[in-house]
Amino acid sequence: MFRKREALGLRILNTIFFVLMVAVNIIAEWLPLNNITTAQVSAQHDTLMTPPGFTFIIWGVIYLCLFFFVLYQNGVFLKKGEGDNPDIVHAVSIFFILSSAGNIAWVIAWHYDYIVLCFVLIFAIWGSLLIAYTRLQREIRNKRERFFVQVPFSIYLAWISVAMAPNLIAMLKSSTGLLGLTELQWTMTAIICLALFTEYILFSFRDIAFALTAAWAFGGIFYRYAQDIGTPNLQTDMMVLLSVVMGVLFMSLLIVVWMQHYKPKMTQGSGHRNFNH
Repeated sequence: MFRKREALGLRILNTIFFVLMVAVNIIAEWLPLNNITTAQVSAQHDTLMTPPGFTFIIWGVIYLCLFFFVLYQNGVFLKKGEGDNPDIVHAVSIFFILSSAGNIAWVIAWHYDYIVLCFVLIFAIWGSLLIAYTRLQREIRNKRERFFVQVPFSIYLAWISVAMAPNLIAMLKSSTGLLGLTELQWTMTAIICLALFTEYILFSFRDIAFALTAAWAFGGIFYRYAQDIGTPNLQTDMMVLLSVVMGVLFMSLLIVVWMQHYKPKMTQGSGHRNFNH
């Protein structure tokens, strides 16, 4: 009983911090905060890995999915007679609250051009989401929880993983320099690291939502260079790398889909059941 009462308090805090996070993001854009929009700050700190503007509609998807998570943890979308799962709330709440607070602080720091602080904050957001994500793997017990809880965190974590790289490169360019490397070398290294991390998440957790979010980012960056005809050498290098990354990711997705939908049929009757597979 105490655990359920404690979970109720955490649900309330999750809701409050979600509302605050969305409100601050909207206000910062509409005012705009410090008389500059988020996109204008991004343009001032453009990097070779910054995706084109249309890719940022993913934030609408992220906030919508997190809204569903908040509703679900408050009892909405539960089937009749289906009890809630307080263990999920305990597993993710502290880290969701930390990531939401970090998101709010990042928006303010970004609009006031504190680029070093922005990287520290986005790294903290990423770390909080990663811990929440890994803790969820032990608590998800059915497909509804997977859809309303894991998928929102998968998409959010994937996009923050992507966003960290331009933040890092922008920080290096504005403060310490590029530490002896070119921006292209930093960018290619970041893309390869992100691709490897995506492959790890995809095969470890069969997480298609995470992989599709990363593919959206890779596709957006590819589109940027497909349109950039002014720098042919850079264009060629980036498009070749991104073509390889997206090709490998596409094949990996096919393999995981086969593992999810066909392999279980081949092993029916074994009595083993795992909601992660």
